[in-house]
Amino acid sequence: MDAKICPDGSGVGREGPNCEFAKCPDVVGAIDIIPAVSNMVLSVGQTGKLGDLNITLNKIVQDSRCPTDVQCIWAGLVETEVTIGGFTKLETIKISSGKTPVLFDGYHISISSVTPSAKSGEKISTDEYKVTFHVVSSK
Repeated sequence: MDAKICPDGSGVGREGPNCEFAKCPDVVGAIDIIPAVSNMVLSVGQTGKLGDLNITLNKIVQDSRCPTDVQCIWAGLVETEVTIGGFTKLETIKISSGKTPVLFDGYHISISSVTPSAKSGEKISTDEYKVTFHVVSSK
């Protein structure tokens, strides 16, 4: 479930016996323009906006995160269905936590966190979810 967003907009997950974050890729060359970075916290049905980009969280497709009160060998993930729109296109896609950012019209979009945390024996209702989308613009 955990993902670390690297300076280049990519994401890395946890690995190894100590569950530490993997090393971010090295950034080669000078960066002339610092991209716009934003975090959008959305509930199901809400829309966030950054410049010409709109992200609507349609639904939680699955939540397989390891409960906080259980020791797991895999952290699990949350898969969402979102509708992303810009000036020229509109797409409905799935974005999962802990995965490589999705590229859409010059934006790198990933999930940086999901609340509430999973707990064994407790079901999270759809209206309780808050998904933080990490958006990096290269425009």
